[in-house]
Amino acid sequence: MFFLRVGGRLNVTKSEKDKRILLFNPTEKGLDETRRYLENSLAIFPDLLPDYRLKKDHLNNYED
Repeated sequence: MFFLRVGGRLNVTKSEKDKRILLFNPTEKGLDETRRYLENSLAIFPDLLPDYRLKKDHLNNYED
């Protein structure tokens, strides 16, 4: 967790209700890096599973 914070991939704030609680939120840098990692990892899926259809923009949708 420390390396994610220092690397600018994770923001940590204290809760307004209880200052002992730390809230962790990914930064855009962290989200972009994770998205690129997943895109590269999932690139082999069409070769392994031809019937599986993964939308290219699926990783850009935070709701799903």
